[in-house]
Amino acid sequence: MSSVPPLPASGIPDPSLLPIPPGNGLSAQQAARDILWERTAQTADPASDSEVLNTFSYGAASGSSSIQSRDISYTKDGQPYQDHSVVTAPEAGGVLTTNTTVNYPHRTWVQVGGTSALVRVAGGSACTYVPGDGLGMVDFTVHPDAARGLLSCPGLVITRGTEVSGIAAIKIADHRGIALWVNAATYLPIKMVSVWNIGHFYLTLPNGKRATVSTTEYGYLAPTKANLRYLSVPLPHGFTKSSTGMPTGQPVATWTPPPGAIPPFGLRPAAPGDSLTPATAAGDIFWVHSTTQAIPASDTVVENIFRYKTSSSDLTYYPDGKPWDEDFEATIPGPGGHAVSTHTVINWDKRTYSVDTSPAIAVTGAAPPQFQPSCAALTTSGVYSALDPGAGAGWMLPCPGVTVTRGLTFEGVGATRLTSGHGQTLWVNATTNMPIQAMLVNSKGDYPPAGYHGAKSPGQVIQFSWLPPTPANLAYLSAPIPAGFTKVA
Repeated sequence: MSSVPPLPASGIPDPSLLPIPPGNGLSAQQAARDILWERTAQTADPASDSEVLNTFSYGAASGSSSIQSRDISYTKDGQPYQDHSVVTAPEAGGVLTTNTTVNYPHRTWVQVGGTSALVRVAGGSACTYVPGDGLGMVDFTVHPDAARGLLSCPGLVITRGTEVSGIAAIKIADHRGIALWVNAATYLPIKMVSVWNIGHFYLTLPNGKRATVSTTEYGYLAPTKANLRYLSVPLPHGFTKSSTGMPTGQPVATWTPPPGAIPPFGLRPAAPGDSLTPATAAGDIFWVHSTTQAIPASDTVVENIFRYKTSSSDLTYYPDGKPWDEDFEATIPGPGGHAVSTHTVINWDKRTYSVDTSPAIAVTGAAPPQFQPSCAALTTSGVYSALDPGAGAGWMLPCPGVTVTRGLTFEGVGATRLTSGHGQTLWVNATTNMPIQAMLVNSKGDYPPAGYHGAKSPGQVIQFSWLPPTPANLAYLSAPIPAGFTKVA
């Protein structure tokens, strides 16, 4: 196993340190319990744009209840460029994934958390790695000896009796310029060299430059207290911070919708009038009705989304108006008074449904940075992409680059039209600035989501409305499971 000196006070590993390659004394079973250390030198042209990447991974192969990874990229002079970690672990009765990213050039850090499924060791043939991106897709974090299964794969060149880093090795080469050396006795990875810019294969570095050659060296660290520190991202003092979705330790709010009803295909939202403000809209059912235009028009897709408290339903229709599929989520009271999150998917085409249930975790509810009111985000993404419907669009009006047309009427309501490029147009109530409709135009016809049967779409029409929480309207929040449908896993 590799041995490294303690981390410096900064918490940033020295990019010049090299992992000791796994010799015959380390078996795959032992490696599965250790921290995998990968150091990759990314050579660019010019050399001043070259970078180094240190990656540490722990827990995925051992079946641990906590899975951690961290990757740090450095500039040519050894200064940290970006530091990123992912931690998935049980938290407050459920499973929480926390992503932490520090951007050193921008002097910012962001931490985002949310519920997830705990990653488990995947099965399947190692030969599935070979097509496409080749050996670069082999995942040693899950299977330390994954290369053992590569020796019988078609399309690879196997060379035995070689040596690398003083260790007897097997060389494995693929069709796109990647060579992998593994320990001849244990099949643990020792070194990988990837030559880029062959055909359509290339690698873009975090600094936006393209790599020409990547050289990765592998080692394993015992999970001592000192070595486990290599998995943690330090948050530098004085950097601008943003944190969302972190566990609060507070009880989870629940609400159970009444028995479900399928919204009629012809149901159309009414434009929000002058009496609807953000404050009153917060107590109503939020309704988004979208029409994804298609080529041919017969493949146009209609979708209704309803959200209220802890429940939401997303229903799409076939072009003839019949239900296609529905995705329903809710946080409801569970056994023993503990809140649970439910996810129901109904597929009318296959006549099946599935129901997943997991413990609910209370997390902070602040909007992620990309949805905060920001003229810069609007300039980058457009008036629709930067919109928070519940907050209205008033903050957009003075932003540079926004064209504002007043004095219009939309479905009998005084309206203002906003455009800012990106093929997006937004109509809002002239008095309250609450959104009425957005139109997205895509001349290439490849704007996702596509139409029915994957048909190309020239654009979408998205309508916004809010419904009073009457029993009839609340029924749209729950998906009724049709009789005779088969439950699937």
